[in-house]
Amino acid sequence: MNPVLVTWLATRGDPFERTKSGGPFRETSGGVVPGPMLALLTDPASPYANRISDVVVLRQGGAEAGSHERVYEELVTALRERAPAVRLHPQVWDHDDPTDHAAIYEFLRMLLPRLRLRCDMVGSLHLLCERVGAAIVRGLRSPLPSAGAKRSA
Repeated sequence: MNPVLVTWLATRGDPFERTKSGGPFRETSGGVVPGPMLALLTDPASPYANRISDVVVLRQGGAEAGSHERVYEELVTALRERAPAVRLHPQVWDHDDPTDHAAIYEFLRMLLPRLRLRCDMVGSLHLLCERVGAAIVRGLRSPLPSAGAKRSA
């Protein structure tokens, strides 16, 4: 089974690196530089290239919804060209403060169990979500079970 990637949309790095958040793409002599999600999914050196078929893309709503929607649409276009088999599953977090780790944790606490149920049919669930880690490190809540821990039915 293919792993499922759960990640936040990076307004400064998706689908290509940018000069500033939501700004123009950064160009080098080799062209635009792929951002982390595009590199993870398409770079031949990535252990996940051609292995991930589903990506849950978490993105901010609220006052920043317009710019996040634009970056998401750019990501959709880039992946359609470079990895057409990858299916994106957007999830919008309707909140205005991307540093409100308690609110992020609550959003993910409600969302992740639903994703785990859906993803069990597709593959294993891999989390690449630094905001969850930040919330746990700050001790706002008890940590999520480790990947090896058994879930109750």
